[in-house]
Amino acid sequence: MPALGRARSSRLLRRQAGRPSDDSGRQTFGTRLDPRYNSLNAIRLLLASVVIVSHSWGIGNYGDGRPPRHGGETPGDWSVFAFFVLSGYLITGSRLNNSLGTYLKRRFLRIYPGFLVCLLAAIAVFAPIGYYHQHHSLHGYLTKSNTPLDYLISNLTLKMNIAKVAGTPTGPYSWTGSLWTLYYEFYCYVIVGLLACWAVYGRKPGLAVGVFAFATVARLEHTHVAAFAHSSDVRHMVQLLPFFMAGSVIYLLRDRIPCNGWLAAASLAVFVALPHLAQNRFVVLCALPVGYLLLYLGAVLPVPLGRRNDISYGMYMYGYPVEQLLRFAHLSSQIVYIVLAILCTIPLAAASWFLVERPAIRWGQRQTPSADNRAAAAGAPVEPLQPART
Repeated sequence: MPALGRARSSRLLRRQAGRPSDDSGRQTFGTRLDPRYNSLNAIRLLLASVVIVSHSWGIGNYGDGRPPRHGGETPGDWSVFAFFVLSGYLITGSRLNNSLGTYLKRRFLRIYPGFLVCLLAAIAVFAPIGYYHQHHSLHGYLTKSNTPLDYLISNLTLKMNIAKVAGTPTGPYSWTGSLWTLYYEFYCYVIVGLLACWAVYGRKPGLAVGVFAFATVARLEHTHVAAFAHSSDVRHMVQLLPFFMAGSVIYLLRDRIPCNGWLAAASLAVFVALPHLAQNRFVVLCALPVGYLLLYLGAVLPVPLGRRNDISYGMYMYGYPVEQLLRFAHLSSQIVYIVLAILCTIPLAAASWFLVERPAIRWGQRQTPSADNRAAAAGAPVEPLQPART
């Protein structure tokens, strides 16, 4: 075993030593963030776990039921922002190396099969358990208002229009409360997909910077935007799009942005200080620093977890219903509740990956035109929530 460990370390050192730098000798994200050997999947797994921790206050009813906040945002909110930044970076690379049709098909196959199975699990497993716990019988489960079929059909478009199934769960929560972000994430996929139809999007970052700036200003003036739009969809997009576009901008500038520990430390300082010093709406100004910090950590941390089998999407989806069921145990310790929630979610997330997500990804790759496969192999980063090798 020691010899095996030394061999693996030797291979890692050779890969790092062989990474190119720019003309000035600097390491940039374009040269330092290895598309196949990075820690971004491990970071996403950590973010999904933070979402579970953040929900524990409200679902588990610990303390006053409200999680701690940083700049008015919960740890779960910041994790979602971080997911969008990373997706923006990786999705932009995917789009620029694939035709629009192939890109949209891959995005659909990456998100929708897992999402659909999670909805089915909600009405076939989680909600019946909750209904039985509430009524001590399953009588009326299929016919009570907001029937399982109503829940499934109403939410098929990725937008979570119905939160409860047959009156369960009790309280202000739902069985799949974390799935609401997928609708807006797919909107972001479409926006970048269409923008990249103009060849200039990939050659010059000006267009992406302009869209990012517009989205940032819209977030800073979100009260006026919300009053004008009268739409929750617009409010959510105004909140999330700047983070997604920040990732896209960083990708397009990846060969110019140095991958530097001092800049990562400065980004961390901005993330810590700015939300405390400014109003909540200025949280959006953390989009670029958060993106820089996460991508730097993804480049330098030697954490292989999730490179081949990425269960972070499943952790994000199934953590919420698992926490709802754990609520019935009335655990006195929040720490025990969190640990059990994470441990119980892991098998479901793994099942989602091995039985649903990975087969869908591989099927989509087999259907991809050869020209797109060659382009992707020429240097596209690993797509979000996708294994390093399939």
